[in-house]
Amino acid sequence: MPTKESKGNRAPVTADKVNHAGSGVQCGSTVQEEVRKARRHHRAKKIVSLESALATFVLVVALSLNAQQPTPTPAPPTTDQNVSREQVNDANIQLMRQDIRAQRKKIVAASMPLTETEATKFWPLYDRYVGETIKVNDARFALIKEYAQNY
Repeated sequence: MPTKESKGNRAPVTADKVNHAGSGVQCGSTVQEEVRKARRHHRAKKIVSLESALATFVLVVALSLNAQQPTPTPAPPTTDQNVSREQVNDANIQLMRQDIRAQRKKIVAASMPLTETEATKFWPLYDRYVGETIKVNDARFALIKEYAQNY
């Protein structure tokens, strides 16, 4: 019958020498030393997993930052060689905004399967809405440019 000191068939843990795998051979380390070794091993595994998680995080951040950097777009051809940098930036921003609007329209079209009669009513309304938002965003862009030039 098991006693309170020993649960089941296990003997109570003492600081005696450890008998590995029931072989009757003692390897010269105490239970406390084995526990310390196990803790060190566990900490080492934790550190390695944290290091690998950190390395993965750094890699993901580096890749996402690299992906977010805008690719240089060639300047539109002009006849005047004295085009200012600001004019080139404005032209690039306009091209980017047109691309965004085109992509947004594709997303809306893919997300809203419309019948032919629905489409003939919806798309003119959508185009009018986009035209109004263009005016609002143009005004916003002009204010931001003015603010940036003054400060």
